[in-house]
This record gives sequence, C-alpha cells and structure tokens, in this order.
Amino acid sequence: MRSLEKLRVISLVLLLVMLSACSTGQFSQPVVVHTTPAPVLAGGEPVLAHSQIHFHDAPVPTPADLRFDSRDWTLAGHDSAGTRTVTLPPCCHVQVAAPLWFRSLGTPLLGAPAVANEHIYLLASDGYLHVLNAQDGSEQWRLAVGGELTSSGLALAHGLAYFAVAGHYIAAVDASNGHERWRFDTVGAVRATPLAVGRVLLISSGANSLYCLDALTGEEYWAFHSEDALAEFWPTRTTPVMADDMIYVALGAANEFNALNLRTGQKVWEMPLHERMTGGPTLDEALGIVYIVTWTGRVVALDSHTGKVRWDYRIAGGSESSPALSRRLGMLFLGGFDGYLYALDAKTGTLNWRMPMGSAITSAPVVVERAEADWVIVDTQSGDCMVLDAKDRRQLYAWRLGELRAAPIVAQGVLYQASLGDQGLFAFGL
Repeated sequence: MRSLEKLRVISLVLLLVMLSACSTGQFSQPVVVHTTPAPVLAGGEPVLAHSQIHFHDAPVPTPADLRFDSRDWTLAGHDSAGTRTVTLPPCCHVQVAAPLWFRSLGTPLLGAPAVANEHIYLLASDGYLHVLNAQDGSEQWRLAVGGELTSSGLALAHGLAYFAVAGHYIAAVDASNGHERWRFDTVGAVRATPLAVGRVLLISSGANSLYCLDALTGEEYWAFHSEDALAEFWPTRTTPVMADDMIYVALGAANEFNALNLRTGQKVWEMPLHERMTGGPTLDEALGIVYIVTWTGRVVALDSHTGKVRWDYRIAGGSESSPALSRRLGMLFLGGFDGYLYALDAKTGTLNWRMPMGSAITSAPVVVERAEADWVIVDTQSGDCMVLDAKDRRQLYAWRLGELRAAPIVAQGVLYQASLGDQGLFAFGL
C-alpha cells in the first residue's frame, strides 16, 4: 500500500514538472516577434532617414508673392518659374535702343546683377558686393563678403539681399546699408543663386543638398539630400523653381530631376536623366511643363505633375544655357556650345529656327515682350550682345562688350550686362 502511495506521489511530481515545462502563464518568458518595417517610399524609391528632414511646414507663398513685373529683377530667372521673360508697358519704349552708361569696377564680372528700388546689386570676383545707382551707375556702397566670388548670384526680397558669404554660409543683409540680419551654415559650397519667394528661401548647397529656410529669420523648415549620385559631380549651379505648392530642382550630384512638396520637402516624383543637368529648370505653368537642359545638349520637357517626358530635343555639342520662355509666342530660347541660338516650340519641342551667333553661348537669354513684338537678347562668350526679333530672328541691335559669361537682365526698360572682359557693367535703354 505504501509502495502504491509512493508511486502516486512520484507520478504527480512528474506531471507537475511536465505541465510547468509547457506552461505559457504569466511567469513565462515573453515571445519576441521580429518584423521588417515597410519602407517609406517617395518617388518610387525608399527614403533614407537622413535624406528628407522635416522640422516645420514651410508657408506656401501667397498670390501677391508670386506677382513679378518689369520694374525690378530680383531673382535669377526673373520670376519664381524661371521664365526670364519681362513685359514692357508701351510707356517705357524708346525709339532706338542705345547705351546709357558704363561703370568700370576693375574686376571680372561673371554673374548677373539684381535690381530693386533704383539700386543694382552685383557680386564681383574681388569678393565684394557692389551696390550701384540704377540711374547713372555710381557706386553707393560696397560690402566685403569674404573669399573670391565666381558665378554665385543673389536674390532680393523683404528689403534684404541673400547671397553666399565665405563660400558656405548664406547671409541675409539689409539691402539699404549691408547690415547683416542673420546667416546660416550650409556646410557645403554654395554656387547657385538663392530663390526667395514669400517667406520661403531655397538654398542649394554642395553637390546634393537643398535647404528651405524662413526668409526673415533663417529658421530651417526642412532639408532635402539627393540619394542618387553621378560618378563625377561638382556643386549645384542651377536655381530651383516653384509653382502650385511644388519645387523643382536639379542638384549637382544627382542623376535625376526631382519634384518636391514645398511645405515638407518630401519627394513627389523623380525622373532619372543619367547625366549632369546644367540649364534650367524653367516652368511653363500654362502647359504644365518643366524644362531642364543637360550637359550633352538634351532639352527635356517633363510633365510638371507626373514627371513623364513630354518631349526630348538634342542640341549638337551640348549646352549649359538656361532657357527663356516666351509665353506669348509659345517658344523656348536657349544657346549651345556650338554657337547657335535655338528657338523651340514650347509645347512640342519642334525646332522653329536656329541662328549662328559666332561663338559659344553659355548664359541664359532674356525675352522682352513689347507691344508690337517680342525680342530675345542673347550673349556670346566672344563678347557680342545681340537683340533679335524673337519670331523671325532678325538682328535688331548688336554691341561688342568684351568676353561675356553673365546673363543679360532687364529692369524698367533698361538692359544691364555685366562683362568679364571689360570688367564693368553696361546699361542700355530699350
């Protein structure tokens, strides 16, 4: 009997041990489930944590912020779409285009000036910002900005001038006296002209970075860093454009063209072009097309909403000229290394005409819409500044101004042309 009871006790102990080994009660070890997070996508590709950094939503410009007229030239492409087109009212026309004045600065000029409130703002290779009177070219004041500048440009807004200082800082200075309000360290070299529209200031830095700052305070809204890179690249030189809460940008190291959300900096779409982009972007809002130019001479028209290629035209010999858009004629103008000025149909890419200019064209043309006809003004490296009828390519005026690398600009019916060869600024009444 005692043996039977002992056997029952042993059996009970074994049962308890087995039940304990199989137990999933509250004292058992928790089960760890490893999952692979779903990748966040933008433009069809995974987004790395460091590539699209969002701090605050950027404010969308108001309709008033997006109105640009012929009185001033405050942005590299004249307006937020980079059209490089100026409309002159009938009251501003002169009978014959003629020289007004020349201001010698004694240093090569590689970039175009900006004009606002009867003053001209010009960054020169001597490392100074020169501020001139728009009426006679007399210098009002100058500001040392550190380092020797090449083709870096500046933007004007809110009574401030925005430009690179000591290579990699962006400074906002009072446009009336040069007093610095704030500066932002981009770390990378700044070689592209900033874009200032409303409270938004866009800065391309280094080979693949775009920063969105508050134009009044320098506070950072967001940063975008392209994840795609060419084998060989250099700092970005093209200025972004914006419209309809979108930003379009070509970065120096990227092999793709990007469209970003203006508020957040998040990628909306991308288009791989597999080569360096050197001209544009230029936006035709009516057609819903954004144009970009590559080093090998491709002029690519992309749907501004989807990135789909509308048309693709090739300039023999390559190009680094940003286009100018005549919306009234529906034509796109740009130059090539082959020395020709090209006029393309903006909607289809069909060649309307091309004209030999005598030497390479590396700067962007400018379109002047007049009451009776449109003009296109174009520079050559050899120093010819020419005014043509935009429709039939007749040469109307021509001046020899020394070697030219800076693009022409027009403000209040005056053509301003910075000269590398003659080391000064020319003004012509139109």
